[in-house]
Amino acid sequence: MAHNEALVALNGTQLSFIGHDCKEIPDFLGDTYGQLAKRLDLSFNQLRSLAGLKMFTELEELIVDNNLLENDLQLPRLPYLHTLMLNKNQLTDIEALLEHLADVTPSLEYLSLLGNEACPNQLVSPDKDEDDYQRYRYFVLYKLPKLKFLDTRKVTRKEVMESQARGAFMKVVKPKSEAILFHLHFLLCRQQPSFFAVQVFQHPIISPRLFILQLNFSSYCMFCTVPFVFSDTKPQSQANVST
Repeated sequence: MAHNEALVALNGTQLSFIGHDCKEIPDFLGDTYGQLAKRLDLSFNQLRSLAGLKMFTELEELIVDNNLLENDLQLPRLPYLHTLMLNKNQLTDIEALLEHLADVTPSLEYLSLLGNEACPNQLVSPDKDEDDYQRYRYFVLYKLPKLKFLDTRKVTRKEVMESQARGAFMKVVKPKSEAILFHLHFLLCRQQPSFFAVQVFQHPIISPRLFILQLNFSSYCMFCTVPFVFSDTKPQSQANVST
């Protein structure tokens, strides 16, 4: 027991168990400090599960940065938790995560997901842009409307209003190019026009813009080389689409 306690840093109700390469939360932490700790830092381990948190019934702040948490993450119900930091893990499914947090952390006000694929931040994902990140923020706020801070930014009133109006359609999905090509191939085979327009402001796969593809059907199998034209307005008819 003394050896275990030597691995722990305790300051009042603030508990740290950092950098011990643990794959799960040791039982002795919950048994010894579960009723005491209000702030728990488990950063720089190799955690794949947070099941050991069930003993931390009074927890208000949880930091689990730089671990190996994936989409199967399950938290016990933590009614007092207002701060959760999950930076630099292996989370990719933003919707499943947010729905789980909405269920088990009703008091959550501060959430940080930087360094996960689920968070399209340009600093850690060079292929993302600010538009991707802003749509992500709208979607998160739609799912967790009580948040006051997300990642490094305070939630603004404008973001709250936008998330209520459009957040349900702002989930950021950037599929591989093959997936986009397959989807457009499907649309083309259904409609078979010489050119067509697809309105996708609420499309689950393609970024919320209007994609206009000008293409001769006889060469549809080569459409991967055809450029796209982006427009923010919906054309009234094919006659209005410039060739």
